[in-house]
Amino acid sequence: MKEQSLLKPQRFRSKGKRNFVKFRKPQATTPLSYFEMDIKFIYIQQERRNAYLLSIIDVYSRKIIGYIFQRSIRKHDVIRLWQSLKTELNDFKKITIRSDNGSQFIANDVRGYFKYQGIEHEFTHIATPEDDGHIEAFHSILESDMLQRNEYLTFEEMKAAMKCFMAFYNDERIHASINYVSPNKFLKQYFLNQPLIETLKSYEINDELCQTVYEL
Repeated sequence: MKEQSLLKPQRFRSKGKRNFVKFRKPQATTPLSYFEMDIKFIYIQQERRNAYLLSIIDVYSRKIIGYIFQRSIRKHDVIRLWQSLKTELNDFKKITIRSDNGSQFIANDVRGYFKYQGIEHEFTHIATPEDDGHIEAFHSILESDMLQRNEYLTFEEMKAAMKCFMAFYNDERIHASINYVSPNKFLKQYFLNQPLIETLKSYEINDELCQTVYEL
């Protein structure tokens, strides 16, 4: 499309130096401390247009902790989703977020929000999807397990199916990388093995953590 001049020219305004990733693989040593986020285009057949899915994955447990599925996603939607997660995550100042260089993520308002919250925000290098391979892998699973196996004609059908899939992914789908259990089971096993009662209580709060912000 680029070679045929079919892409609409885009101009992004972003001030300040971006913090690019230093390690290709995220160094996640504990749950709910290192996250990747990305946006996937999903075609809605009846509307003949794309809808957009913004997903956030916990690198350590592979749990989808939040998502937005809307007809469009802008910079304020990214902020809105993270703000909805603030009360559930223990400490924003101890987390790292990795994303690509999409316009919603490099926007000054988004970067300013993360800086104000004390969140470390790092960017993948250009044209290197392997730098955020966990969220890319999740979107690939979504494509093969849900989108290619079923036909959703309307946005509302897709939204309802997306909610069911997210629950199935977190609660039931097993992953080889986390000892062949589901993300929620893996988190439960992790926190049950921790010596501090406070840590277990923290998990009980986060056990239902998969915040969803829908288009109104």
